[in-house]
Amino acid sequence: MSAAASRELISFGPFEFEAASGLLYQEEQEILLPIRVAKVLEILLLRPGEVLSKDELMTEVWQDAFVGEDSLTQAISMVRSALGDDPRDPTFIQTIPKRGYRFIAEVGAADGPSHAELVGFESAGDPGIEKDDSTPSVLAGANLGGFEIRDELGSGAMGVVYRARDTVLEREVALKVLPEDFVSDPDRVACFEREAKLLAAVSHPNI
Repeated sequence: MSAAASRELISFGPFEFEAASGLLYQEEQEILLPIRVAKVLEILLLRPGEVLSKDELMTEVWQDAFVGEDSLTQAISMVRSALGDDPRDPTFIQTIPKRGYRFIAEVGAADGPSHAELVGFESAGDPGIEKDDSTPSVLAGANLGGFEIRDELGSGAMGVVYRARDTVLEREVALKVLPEDFVSDPDRVACFEREAKLLAAVSHPNI
């Protein structure tokens, strides 16, 4: 997979996917996928029509971790949920029994600048991209609503994600802070809620 291909904005059906940011878009609406889930979608999109074995996908996506086949099953389920795809009558991802998965929709490269460029997406650790100043900056060690901030994990057009500790339940959590102007935007809030539901559906010791 070339670096150029991984930056390409890929279009299929009413969706566009940008591998560089791991963001999925449906008619200008942003859908943030977990990193591994986005990687599964990226691999399928870059090889449309091919039957990709479960072992091949797991080696490519979880090469640095020891996980079971259920991790891939959950990732595929999350991709389908984000796309509104029915596994019994698939439009995008077809399950090939005892073999793997195949992306069956027509795939093309979208024209024009990427969505990330249009909204000023910030890749974590990339000093060449400006951060959206409307997103609140939270310092490590600060207390936010009962959560003690440890450090920043990443940021983008939809806000900043921090590693934090829930001081009530005494556990580590990922805490996402939205920009102020998003709070009054029903579409943005709905997108955030969908993302939270997708993440809440995943239950695995390696996640």
